[in-house]
Amino acid sequence: KTGKRQDNGKPSPSVQNYLDTVNRFKKTMDDLPVWEIDRTKMDEMFGHWRNRPVSSRTGKRIAPDTSKHLMDTLWAVMIWIDEADDWKWSLPKGAKRIRRTPEQLDSDRGKLRTRRISASTYTPDQLAIIASKLDRFGKMVLGISVNCAMQPAEIGRLEVDDIYREHPETKQDGDWIVFDRPKTHEYGEWLLWPEVAELARWGQSRSRQLGCERIVVGDDGKPWYREDWKNPEVKFSKWWQHKPSESSRGLGVVTRLNRDDPEFPRLTIKYLRKILPNVLRPTHGKEIADLINARKVDRSGRVAGRDTDRYADRLYDKAADALNGLRVHFKPFLQALKSDE
Repeated sequence: KTGKRQDNGKPSPSVQNYLDTVNRFKKTMDDLPVWEIDRTKMDEMFGHWRNRPVSSRTGKRIAPDTSKHLMDTLWAVMIWIDEADDWKWSLPKGAKRIRRTPEQLDSDRGKLRTRRISASTYTPDQLAIIASKLDRFGKMVLGISVNCAMQPAEIGRLEVDDIYREHPETKQDGDWIVFDRPKTHEYGEWLLWPEVAELARWGQSRSRQLGCERIVVGDDGKPWYREDWKNPEVKFSKWWQHKPSESSRGLGVVTRLNRDDPEFPRLTIKYLRKILPNVLRPTHGKEIADLINARKVDRSGRVAGRDTDRYADRLYDKAADALNGLRVHFKPFLQALKSDE
């Protein structure tokens, strides 16, 4: 009842996720009176998820992160019952010592090793190949996602008024996107590469002609990112990575490339936001990468809890210089964005 809600009154994605998890508990766990839950019973309940049962959907043991999330949610339910006035139940003695850490499996070692040594992002040449398969709209989505380290939850909410011909405060020349991340209201600003700026201005003009506030919308004016859907970014995911099924024969962009060349990585669209900070951090340091990520940055452009940010400006000028300096690195990609359809 008190969980965060969207503008349309429906639960936010995070709240809906918790509701779905509770429904999962109802389907898979025993129904018993709350007064029968003692420490032994609680340990059994957590032990079920701690030992990572087989998923009915995949037929494999659930992932450690899934196990941890389920146990955290179950613990939150227990705390809520303990503290609620309507329930005459308290956490049993020793409950806080019940282990809530997922069991590790031998198969995890192989997965972690492969993840560590394999490339986790696309190279400029691979991005150029992807761009060559896209129309102008697709190039705009790809270009802004890479240039601004955005995933669907950000670029899907980007509005026409977030794109500027000069910096709105410093009046510095260039094309800029200045944007507060919707979920956390963290401040971010990005100098656009000329090739991306041209696409962004095209998208801005297109949306205005359609009478839309958002940039990433279909020809019918409907936004690709839909907060009122259970999976708000499903449109992006299908466009990027969809596999044919009985209900849909469409192929996602990277799925098609992977079909033609099995060596071409079929990474999820969320990996696009990793590309820029991965390139910047080794040469420009963590602070510049944080600014590009726009993580833990409040509306004043400061990181909470850092005394330095109380007395000194953050390095936005250097972040812009760093972005500008990467044009050579991303040259194949930017040329592909600029080429005719």
